[in-house]
Amino acid sequence: MDQEVTQSRSELLGRLSQADFELLQPYMHNRHLKLKTPLESAAEPIECVYFLESGIASVVAKIRPEANAEVGIIGREGMTACALVMGVDWATHDCYIQVTSEAVGIDAEPFKAALESSPTLRLLLLRYVHYLHIQTRSTALINARARLEDRLAADVRRPDHRRRNRDHPRFPGGDAWRQASRRNDRPATAGRRRAHQVPPR
Repeated sequence: MDQEVTQSRSELLGRLSQADFELLQPYMHNRHLKLKTPLESAAEPIECVYFLESGIASVVAKIRPEANAEVGIIGREGMTACALVMGVDWATHDCYIQVTSEAVGIDAEPFKAALESSPTLRLLLLRYVHYLHIQTRSTALINARARLEDRLAADVRRPDHRRRNRDHPRFPGGDAWRQASRRNDRPATAGRRRAHQVPPR
């Protein structure tokens, strides 16, 4: 059963001002998300926003059902439904749970209303969206080209990974990025690496 949320292990929710947190709080509910739970479907309306507290969600782009690739990952440093922050009501890619997760869920309509009423809330979340775009590009490149050693070396070099306070946010996500780097490792083929293929749901 869903319960009202009074505090959260979500790093992104933890960075909200007290006023912005209280604006969203009446609409927050705890969610347990099992493996392969769909969170968004490409070209479909977004119904709920999820702020992960544990586990990993995969953002998956596809040309057709049997041709898809993981292009982004979301951990407890982030959120789903970034399109809503930018004023778009539908999902660009599929998103589903890759590692069983706990999350805070907020229905799309009250979330959009909160964005309209609070410029500070939208600004903070837009910054996360910007970093997620950078991560998506890097994830696609690393999955396609890099060896495991290169991925882990890049992770160690990320200065935001060592910043733990509110003034130096480390999203879009060391923990999720590092786990996915290990999970996605595979042998090179003919001197090249293909994009990580995600089995169809």
